[in-house]
Order: sequence, then C-alpha cells, then structure tokens
Amino acid sequence: MAITKTELVNDINGDILASRTSAPFKPISWDYNSYSGDVDLVVKIYEDGQLAGTSPIVSGTEAGAASMTLVGDYPMNETSGDMIDAVNANNGDVKGGVTQSGTEYTFNGGQYNVIYIPDNDEHSFGDGLGNDVPFEVEFDADFDGDANTNQYVVSRRDANGTEWQVQFDQNKINLRLFENNGTAKSMSRGTGVGTLTGFNHYKIIYDGSKTRAGITIEINGTPASGYTDTFDSSYSGMANTNAQTVLGRFENSGSQEFLGSLKNLKIRKQI
Repeated sequence: MAITKTELVNDINGDILASRTSAPFKPISWDYNSYSGDVDLVVKIYEDGQLAGTSPIVSGTEAGAASMTLVGDYPMNETSGDMIDAVNANNGDVKGGVTQSGTEYTFNGGQYNVIYIPDNDEHSFGDGLGNDVPFEVEFDADFDGDANTNQYVVSRRDANGTEWQVQFDQNKINLRLFENNGTAKSMSRGTGVGTLTGFNHYKIIYDGSKTRAGITIEINGTPASGYTDTFDSSYSGMANTNAQTVLGRFENSGSQEFLGSLKNLKIRKQI
C-alpha cells in the first residue's frame, strides 16, 4: 500500500490544521498564530485512502513535521513610506525606483532598486554553532524578465554576513544556505519553474536537517517533483550574522537584480 495523504491534527478537538495529498508528505507545517486554544498535535497517515496510523509529535516535531511561528508578514499594502511587517515591526526601507501599487512592489532591475530590512533575530535560522531550525519563506512573484538570468528575490546576504538566499537562476528557483558566514561551505536545492507567466505562488520549506533533501519547494501549492542539488554536501549548519534581509538584488556586488513584482511575503520559523 502507498501513502496517499498525511494530516496534522489537533488531537484535543479533531481540527485538521494542515494536510498533504501528494509527495513529499512531510514536512507538514501550520501557522499557530492564527489558532486559539490548546493543541495536542498528531500526524495521521493514510494509505490508499484508509487511515493507516497516527503518530504523536514530541516537542513540536515529528520526523520533519514542525509547528511554525509567523515571524515576518509583509502584506505590501502601504501607500507610502516603509514596507510594513505586520507581526514584528521589522519594516523594510524602500530604496531607489521600487514602486508600490495595491498589494505589490515592483522592481525595475536597477542596481539601487532594493528594499532593506534591518538585521533581526526573527530572520536568522541558525545559531552559527551547527544548529538549524525549520523555516519557510513564501511569496507571490511575477517576472517581467528572464528567469534564466540570476535574480535575487530575498536573502540574508550583504557586507555584514551571509546566511541564506532565495534566487531564480537557469529557469529554477533555488534556496541556498551558508555555513561560517561565507561561501566555502554551502548547500543549495532548486527546481524548474517552466514557462510560468503572471503571478505565481512560491513556498520554500527547510526542515532544519542540514541536508539538501530537507528542502521542499512548492509552486502554486504543488510540491516539486524533481530537484537539482548543488554546492557542498558537507554543510553543517547556518551562520548567524548581522546581515540585513535584502529584497531585490545581490547586495554584495550590486548586481543580479530582480526584475518583476512581489507580493504577500511571509517568513515562518520553528520557535
């Protein structure tokens, strides 16, 4: 028999908090900021449509399943000034020719069209000592340019340090994690984006396992069916630095700029 579905369930009242109906079936995550009441989490596993087993979750995790806290929420609906973080006030400083309309920001690909979010603990996912925590980054993106060129969407990488980056390159969306505040040891996993046009929803999930297999990428709610793994497989934990969170370009060289529009940026991590 084959697994056909997993559910993350509150065993106290039976509420289904999250589910997956296609591989990979883990990790399963949920945002408990939007939930009230006590929880006792279990994972229910279905094979060929029938409940095959129930696994309790110990200390919030169970073989990659993790409860996530929303630590950055950017609705992008402000009409002037900073890009507002609705949960932790880690607001973004909008520079250059970045423009806002409705619920989106548009980047024209220029060197100084960028948004800076100051250094904060919420956007760091490692302690620099070899311990990573699960996290998720999700957003909607519309490319005006060519996804085959290297375009940085959001990263913790500038002159103050190097931790992680989400970028489009060679028609793939990639997550790359960095060890020891540099590029000597890092790991990356990406998946093809095909010929998508208009706004599409991207969700990047890392389970904290320090393996490339621990990275899942979803496009429009569907987990990727294939990946390209690159860089050093001996990666052993993310750096923790004073870097800013940067939207729109590779800050270190002032190049590899994002060309297009972003909306609905959310960052979650296991606390």
